[in-house]
Amino acid sequence: MSASAEIPGTPRYFEVDLAKVWGLLWGSRWLLAVAIVVGAAVAGVATAFLPKYYESTTTLLPVESMDGTGLGGMGNIGNLASLAGVNLGGSTDTSVEALELLQSRRFTLDIIRERNLMPELFPGQWDSTTGSWAVTGDEIPTDEDAFRRFDRKVRLISQDKKTGVITLMVRWRDPEVAAELANELVFKLNTTMQARAVAESDAAIRQLQNQIQLTDVVPLRGALAEVLESEIKKKTLALVRDEYAMRVIDPAVATAEWEQVSPSLPLFLFGGALIGAFVGTVFVLIRGAKRESGA
Repeated sequence: MSASAEIPGTPRYFEVDLAKVWGLLWGSRWLLAVAIVVGAAVAGVATAFLPKYYESTTTLLPVESMDGTGLGGMGNIGNLASLAGVNLGGSTDTSVEALELLQSRRFTLDIIRERNLMPELFPGQWDSTTGSWAVTGDEIPTDEDAFRRFDRKVRLISQDKKTGVITLMVRWRDPEVAAELANELVFKLNTTMQARAVAESDAAIRQLQNQIQLTDVVPLRGALAEVLESEIKKKTLALVRDEYAMRVIDPAVATAEWEQVSPSLPLFLFGGALIGAFVGTVFVLIRGAKRESGA
């Protein structure tokens, strides 16, 4: 058997002459440069036809809870009031409640309905000419669909665990609307929390006043009167504090038209250049292989 003969069943290996490949690429460097430029240019032009998205951010600081102003902070007096049948509940962490409310389904859907955001959340399924859905049946977006899209793609909330500072970011196609939405979310959050606090204090005040009239025990009447005074103060503070749950450190402002976050022009240009380089390299190598086989 010849030394150069192939042994059946042994794998075949293809040798790549790196020097030859480099020579082909270097000889066609101007063609590769053109391919890179064209790829980047095509990617850059493509960004003009893609929907643009902008981000607007507001920075918030949770307002400290009014601990000690309600029944929960009154110690023994609060215990006496409880024995009298007055159930006002303990003090709660306003910041935790506010953060949960901000991300809640009901709160989110209220914003979506008030601003009629459904067509904007699902532009591909909305017919702007007729002002109705372009789809029918199960394809029509539901409230749950709207909440999920808003929660995952529009609103982003993060909190620094060390400082407690909360960052609320809204992503939207219009930079002005993005800023408006971010600020409106905070405003509605504060007004909702404020209204809840006032309503709770009103209920507590009515209950305390009724219990004071019904009891004949002098020490208990004094305790209830003290709690009543505390609840009145609590209601007054809630009424005069516009930033009830979240204090705005830095309000959201509209970004410039060229400051879109998506599509990212630098990223598209870089990706287009890479694709152009790849396509150009493949073309040069195939052309070189054909010339070599033809020779």
